[in-house]
Amino acid sequence: MGDAIEPEGLFWSQGTRLKKAVLRMGKAQIALGLSVALLGIGVLSYRQFFKSKPVAPVEVVPIVQPKLTPTEPDLVTQARKALEQGFLHKSLALYQTALQKDPHHILLLNDTGYILWKLGRLHEADKIYLQIALTVSNCAECFNNWGEVKQALGELLEAEELFRRAILADTQYPDPHFNLGVLYEQNGDLANAQIAYEEYVQRQLRKSDISKSIDNRLEKLNEAY
Repeated sequence: MGDAIEPEGLFWSQGTRLKKAVLRMGKAQIALGLSVALLGIGVLSYRQFFKSKPVAPVEVVPIVQPKLTPTEPDLVTQARKALEQGFLHKSLALYQTALQKDPHHILLLNDTGYILWKLGRLHEADKIYLQIALTVSNCAECFNNWGEVKQALGELLEAEELFRRAILADTQYPDPHFNLGVLYEQNGDLANAQIAYEEYVQRQLRKSDISKSIDNRLEKLNEAY
């Protein structure tokens, strides 16, 4: 039976989308955790240094990059493309093949768990996220996704705990705040639901402002050089 295109399959979680957006911004390699203020200081220092001091000749040493087999990057690229297009079954098969080569790769496991969750295979997704949790303790997106799996399974106390763990792993990650709000609202705790939703909105707005600021600075850099 063919893959059904699901709206949820067209998008990554908020944290991953921002990271991908930043990584696509030209040749500037900006770590997601850097503040815009530090980026501005770095740009100004760079420009002042090269305008005020002559550049001494240096010996160029080639960097040896680790080689991947031709199928590995191709598999992951195909899997992510299929996921973005909403072809969940196809994407799952590709991810599972990639995991045979690297069974402990956290991002591959997280994406696989996400797809299993969207396909309604909740217990399989639950096992995937348990495997991740035994390996890392700071993957906010992983804990948030696991919390949504637990919520779908009706394990609400576990879901709440996982959303809180996601917030501890990354205090600026919006999604777990929204999911906590949904959880509180379902339980009739409207006061805490409102607080959680407000926290979500604040972080979404902050992400949007940071993204726009980085866009503007990169445009200026492209004009200057």
